[in-house]
Amino acid sequence: MIYFYIFYLRRKLVIKNQYKIVGDTVIIYLKKRNGEILEGLIDLEDFEKVNKLNVTYFAAWDEDIQSYYIRYTKYLGMINGQFKNTTKLLHRIIMDAEKNDYVDHKTHNTLDNRKNNLKKTSCKNNTQNRLGANKNTSTGVRNVSWAKSLNRYLVQFQVDGKNTCFGRFKEEDFNKAVELAEKLRNEIYKGNIYNNEDEKII
Repeated sequence: MIYFYIFYLRRKLVIKNQYKIVGDTVIIYLKKRNGEILEGLIDLEDFEKVNKLNVTYFAAWDEDIQSYYIRYTKYLGMINGQFKNTTKLLHRIIMDAEKNDYVDHKTHNTLDNRKNNLKKTSCKNNTQNRLGANKNTSTGVRNVSWAKSLNRYLVQFQVDGKNTCFGRFKEEDFNKAVELAEKLRNEIYKGNIYNNEDEKII
């Protein structure tokens, strides 16, 4: 037990990420379990805040967004006879997010944690800025679902907290349903939709 405790502590706190500074950007190298290396981005001015925590950052897959978040897990010690850890997300650290704050990645690139890609927002706006469909969608297209009982595709949105149907389409008109959903997303959520072309490439 003592040997495991020492090994665990060293594994969590001693290993650091490699990084490279390019202009005003810091590239943090994140190792996945399979050995693949991903690159996370932060502003140079945030490097001291990120680095002083004495932790190892890694890319963690999130099923809800179907993408990676950068986070760390830090060992807190033995509490009531059990090992305890705390896990924090890098984008929340950079934005000094409080418990009830949400932080949105404007370009949907969740490994880009530079402040021009981050925005504090409400839960509602964060949901509106999702990139893709829900995991349980029947069509793979956001806001378009197949209603078996009606034998129709439905285009639906949450408007003022209510699920609202904007159109019903026959099976052969699936593309029309997709076009309408895209048009309505830009109209209904236009204040909370970001253009991926704004993303900077190093």
